[in-house]
Amino acid sequence: MLKQSDAFNQAFAGDTRVLSLKLIVNDKTTFTAEDVVSLEYDSAAFTGDAFGIGSTFENTIKIVFADLQEGLKQNDVLKPQVGIQLSDGTFEYAPLGVFIISDEIQQDRNAEQTTLTAVDKMAYLEGTYVPIDGINKHSVKDLVLEIANAAGVSVNTNNVERLPATNDIAPIVGQTYRNALGMLAQFIAGYVTFNRSGELELRSLSDDTFAIAPENYEFQGLTKNESVYNLSGISCSVTTTVLGDDASASDTTATLQSGVTTGSQVALTNNSMTQDLLDNVFNMVKGLSFYPYTLNWFGNPAVEAGDWLKIQDTKGNTFLTLNNSYVLTFDGSLSAVSSTSETVTNESGYSYQGTLHQVINDIQGHLAAGGGNYVFTGTETPTNPKENDVWYKDVNGKTEMYIYENGEWILKASDVSGEEAANIANEAAQNAQDAKNKADDAYNSAADAFKTAESANDSVGVLKDTVAGKANESTVEQIDSAWRVAIANSGSSNYVYNSSYANKAEGWNLFGKAYLSTAAVSTGSGSPGFAVNYNGTYTGGLEFGESKHLPLISTDVDATYNAYSAQVTLKIYADSTSDASVGATVAYYNDAGTRIGNKDIQVPLSSAKEAWVTSTIEDVAVVSGAKYVGIQYWLRGTHVHAIMINPIINHGKSSVAYHPDTASQTDILATIDDIQMRVSNADGTTSIFDMNGNTILLDSNKIILNGSVSIKSGTIGDAQIGNLSASKLTAGTIDAATINLINLNANNITTGTISGANLSINLSTGTVTFQKGRIHSADNGIDINIDSKYVSVADSSSRVLLQGGQLQFTDPNIFSLRASPYFAIQNAVTGGSFSTSSLIGRNFIAMYNSANPPSILDMGQETFAGISAGQNDDGTWSQTRVGGADRGVVMVGGTPMDSIVSLWKDSPSIRVGTDGKGNSRGNRVELRGNYVHATSIYTRTASSSANVYVAADGALVRSSSASKYKINISDFNDSELAHALLNIKAKTWYDKAETESIVDEMTNGMADSFGTPQLNPYLGFIAEDLAYAGLEMLVERGADGQLEGINYDRISALEHLNVQELFRRVLELEKEVYELRSDNH
Repeated sequence: MLKQSDAFNQAFAGDTRVLSLKLIVNDKTTFTAEDVVSLEYDSAAFTGDAFGIGSTFENTIKIVFADLQEGLKQNDVLKPQVGIQLSDGTFEYAPLGVFIISDEIQQDRNAEQTTLTAVDKMAYLEGTYVPIDGINKHSVKDLVLEIANAAGVSVNTNNVERLPATNDIAPIVGQTYRNALGMLAQFIAGYVTFNRSGELELRSLSDDTFAIAPENYEFQGLTKNESVYNLSGISCSVTTTVLGDDASASDTTATLQSGVTTGSQVALTNNSMTQDLLDNVFNMVKGLSFYPYTLNWFGNPAVEAGDWLKIQDTKGNTFLTLNNSYVLTFDGSLSAVSSTSETVTNESGYSYQGTLHQVINDIQGHLAAGGGNYVFTGTETPTNPKENDVWYKDVNGKTEMYIYENGEWILKASDVSGEEAANIANEAAQNAQDAKNKADDAYNSAADAFKTAESANDSVGVLKDTVAGKANESTVEQIDSAWRVAIANSGSSNYVYNSSYANKAEGWNLFGKAYLSTAAVSTGSGSPGFAVNYNGTYTGGLEFGESKHLPLISTDVDATYNAYSAQVTLKIYADSTSDASVGATVAYYNDAGTRIGNKDIQVPLSSAKEAWVTSTIEDVAVVSGAKYVGIQYWLRGTHVHAIMINPIINHGKSSVAYHPDTASQTDILATIDDIQMRVSNADGTTSIFDMNGNTILLDSNKIILNGSVSIKSGTIGDAQIGNLSASKLTAGTIDAATINLINLNANNITTGTISGANLSINLSTGTVTFQKGRIHSADNGIDINIDSKYVSVADSSSRVLLQGGQLQFTDPNIFSLRASPYFAIQNAVTGGSFSTSSLIGRNFIAMYNSANPPSILDMGQETFAGISAGQNDDGTWSQTRVGGADRGVVMVGGTPMDSIVSLWKDSPSIRVGTDGKGNSRGNRVELRGNYVHATSIYTRTASSSANVYVAADGALVRSSSASKYKINISDFNDSELAHALLNIKAKTWYDKAETESIVDEMTNGMADSFGTPQLNPYLGFIAEDLAYAGLEMLVERGADGQLEGINYDRISALEHLNVQELFRRVLELEKEVYELRSDNH
């Protein structure tokens, strides 16, 4: 749906409408409603008797002008716009699209009217699509861009960026651009269209919904099929071509199926489809249902084909359906026809539904809402079931219920008279009541047990403990000098992450128009509030906030009272529309983060208008597979402005008051005069803990203090410390005169400086200073010589030496036993520089990556990627080689080229191994520059005919004339073309490029041209003159179809025909003269 102002939509929904029309031709001429008798706009989305996945409908307009329009012609571009007068007197327009005049322009000169039909840019997609890469798989996104570029149409970049980017689509071959795009649209369960700006889009099911009330459609304008269209399955025909040993081709066609095979089906043909991709497509539209209908109404140009319509009939009933076909007619007023044309097919092939089937419909709804097992229907045995899946099987108009258990379908019930279904329902209800009664009995038993415990402990005080499904804290007290334990139950923990929205709501997802508000007037306290201000009609529940998922206490669905409750405080502002409401959801998530269970609360404007309301969601049982819990915020309505504060989720059947912390709390207080504990050991010893007002005694064979121990001022009488770390001695003096240090551990020397005559080691700064000497290993493999100033790393044969500003590498091998350096890095004198950073190889040097080393044999496709040069082992010199493997080589440099040569004004370059279009991995050589010079070509002369042809893409090819280079040779005797050549006038002209070069040289003192610029006239023919005369064989056109030049060498062929004809006529005239002379004699 187009984004138009609220005033625009309100004006179209009003009783009185003042309409207008604009028709812009080629962005120059504008026609208005006064010039047009009528305009009909025909558009569609998912078309056909079945739900048209992959449709490529060509939107059209048909216009009747009030006068004869002589200036319009085919290929003219039309941009119609329909407007309406707003309440302030101005007009607002909505575009209908970009159209091209394609068919005949009819001139009714009796009625003095002009009628024409124009189509959108789908007409540009009829060419044959040849994939650039016909082997590897690509993404939908990449293939759409490739096709659009090849066809020369623009795309909606925002739309394309949302397309799948996974490389899982096999090449599409043998199709037009249009069919190929339709096949790509199948992978997103969508369709192909051009938007109102003339940009290519691949759209799937829209989220836009437009409401139509009875006062907006014409008298008896609604016709509705009361049987709902439910999409049950999708099939796809895939043809695979296999080459035999004798190179003969054979085709094999397979049919893939997703969903059931009965009911309403969509049949696709796509040789790039796989079973996984088809299953993904079906999952996108599984559960799709709507009522087929036809609606004649007053229309709104902002509505588009593919939008959802919420239609209300004259009795107040509403239903949601697709605007699959949308026809607008403007004839001073505006009318519309919206419809779907899908054929409804019964899913099981019978009309009677027994009592069990009616009960099943209700059960299925509960299963789907709870995210439970999959429910199959129909006569065919379901494929790929999992444990506890349900199958409702049709048997001669009746229904049997099976459950998949232990690898097989087990019959659980059958539809006979409905009594069995009723018994099952009653039994389920009774089981639920029995479970509830047992839970109540368990609760009462627990309460009685604690009452008994209170009575039993009267001698020492009162023991109090509250146990219930919604218990939030446990309390144990003893009245006298006794224990008091207060333990906060897990039910009081807040499982809403960052419930106070601190740090810019860290951990929360904000969607759409959600924002944080800190205004005191909004939140009541100045702390942040989670707010939303949404404009637009949304009836399905639009999520605008979600908290971070927190792990559950327990995932056991059978555990007693394993449920969560929640509450949130909210307010809806008065500027919201009357249909506004907001809600919250307690949601359970699995390991993948997918929501698999939930319970909601919804608060309308009437209950929270400018008033804080606290709403609760209670007893949300944990579902199977749930691992995490969180809270979600959502809204419904046209304009919703609301704020949410103080969310809390607690473990338990009932909600608790809000508090922000998420940690349990334990408080233990003991008040007693004396505590003594004794433990008798098997060996007769006793461990004692004795504590009174001023003494704590620990008496045991072994006492372990684990953790940080702090001893305040005091005295340790006598102690043996096994391992004393010197780092623990932080004050005082150790006098070496009275202490002998034996077996000193150097690890404990951690600071200061160790000094000698030639060496100083500062332990604090890590500085090691040498005056002279060497650091070397026993075998001199590592050698650092302070005196000679070198660093050497070596083994028995190889060495790396760093000395005097040079780095040398030595590594003899079985092919070269020389001990001189094979490679050195040094400062050398080269060219015009005395300070060149030189990389020097002894004989041969090569630089390359490990995947593309030089090849010993210089044959076949190049695999070397790098540069190499030097002398071979036999004393011969090798060519200096620059290799690019199969990717090619680019030499580039210089000032920017003109934009006529390079759109981006690149520097000149030589590219080896391209495809001729600037892409790598090709087998062509490109020379790019404002001009390409070859002095030797000019200086080396010959008397041969010109035999080099420059193609439109710049390729140089030899022109040949021998029959061995030709096929299907036939005589050319078209005398009319030859005579047409005689009507062509020779022309003289001045070359445009040369003239501009002279002007540039006169203006700027320099010119970028070939040769010496001269202002000389040229003699010849003009290509347009030949083309207009029908001599297409004599002209040269570029890749874009524009005229470029003349094939002068072919003119002689037509001249030859004229000469032959003249020669025959001369012979005939000579014969006539001879006969006349003979008669006279």
